[in-house]
Amino acid sequence: MVKVLKALIESIDLSIYSYVKPGAPHRFSTHFLDLHSYVRSVTESLECYLRAIRAGEEVGEGRLGLDRVGLGDLISDALRLSAKVLSFKNVPDIHLILIPVTTVASYALKMESSKEGFVRRFVRGLKDIMLYTGTEDVLKVYEALRNYGGRYAEVIDYVSLTRGRILSERLTLIDFYSELGSKDFMLKFFTSKYDRLATYARKFVDTYIGTGDYNAATTSTYALILSEAANIRIEVVIKSRNDLLRLLRVDRELISKGKNYSSLIPILTSSVLTGELILTYH
Repeated sequence: MVKVLKALIESIDLSIYSYVKPGAPHRFSTHFLDLHSYVRSVTESLECYLRAIRAGEEVGEGRLGLDRVGLGDLISDALRLSAKVLSFKNVPDIHLILIPVTTVASYALKMESSKEGFVRRFVRGLKDIMLYTGTEDVLKVYEALRNYGGRYAEVIDYVSLTRGRILSERLTLIDFYSELGSKDFMLKFFTSKYDRLATYARKFVDTYIGTGDYNAATTSTYALILSEAANIRIEVVIKSRNDLLRLLRVDRELISKGKNYSSLIPILTSSVLTGELILTYH
């Protein structure tokens, strides 16, 4: 449990406070000023993440199936707890992705003794939890988003998603996220690319091993995600003051054009979390 919890906290910190990530929150940002809301959205819901870790370990011990971990309760409780304290500063996006990823990462870590085995188990487990989480769990997430999910309540209304439709069509979690993804950039990307999290995690690991720099590993991972999500390719390596100034200019240009990629933070955080756990096998 300690390994996953440590990786979780470090992944949130790195994803938010690492160096310039053009179009997304970073430590030098003049646009995203309330960076701590991302961190606090998780810390206020930390008990849910601890439950997710325990559930993943129970799956790894054979005492629970991935479709029986209570994912609906975990996500809805996380949404409720962070919204209760943060109100409109709450970041619901992060729970939608990070709760399933934390559960599956904990399961894979419990099961596997090699990094190759961990990655395979993680990819397979994430696919299973997205495909086989049942309708009752989906309804709990649906109700929580309507009550605590900020803009997601508007998205749900926009796509005409109702309890009756979820029940009649027996929507799984991947179905539900796909419906919301028709009007949500992050969920659209995640539902089509969730199997790429392992690739992004490897990018983090390879960059860290090559540089010994967690910040560089995080920003390089963000650059890869951004290139696949928005077809924007940016060299994020900082070797001099000129590199920093160049990236800050790119950041300002993207923001001035309305290109806000803060919604990629949950995917970056999940990738860093997974990469951190891969590094524990070295």
